[in-house]
Amino acid sequence: MRTKLFWGILGLVLVITGVLAYVLLFIWEIQYSLGLAIAVIPTLIFICGSLTTRIKDRRKFLSESLIIVASSINYACIFLLTIIFQWEVVVFLLVVGVLSFFVSILVLNVARSIAYVGFSVVAGAAITVLLLLSPPLVYGEMWAVNYAFESAFQPVARLLLFAIVFAFVGSILGSFASDAF
Repeated sequence: MRTKLFWGILGLVLVITGVLAYVLLFIWEIQYSLGLAIAVIPTLIFICGSLTTRIKDRRKFLSESLIIVASSINYACIFLLTIIFQWEVVVFLLVVGVLSFFVSILVLNVARSIAYVGFSVVAGAAITVLLLLSPPLVYGEMWAVNYAFESAFQPVARLLLFAIVFAFVGSILGSFASDAF
């Protein structure tokens, strides 16, 4: 019964994804890569949600996933502040290192902290690009989406290269600091 329900709901989500992809690609005429990326998100969310039902220690999973979500939002905020207010790269890297340091102190495992920090930095960059793309998407100006995507993606990609390196350094230092205590 449970597997039939899973496959039924997965089929429904795939139909909704197909309709969303059709609307994005053919009616609103968004670029193929961007439209398919947006359309695939509900399916990925459903699959991840169905995998969470098999987790044995839900409290640990919830605490670690909240750490990832909170650090992703923090990284998105620092990306936005750096891009919008044109902060210096040194301040950006310092804040990224400090955030990574604190996340790795909370996780207490070197491999997990590096994985969580790396995922959070990339997720923060993706959130930043989506937030910078949201005004043309909301107003329905499809001609401006391509321009906004290019102008939003370039500064985020440049900052992301440096942020990953400093995030790894901060997470390694935080792991060493948590082992010392």
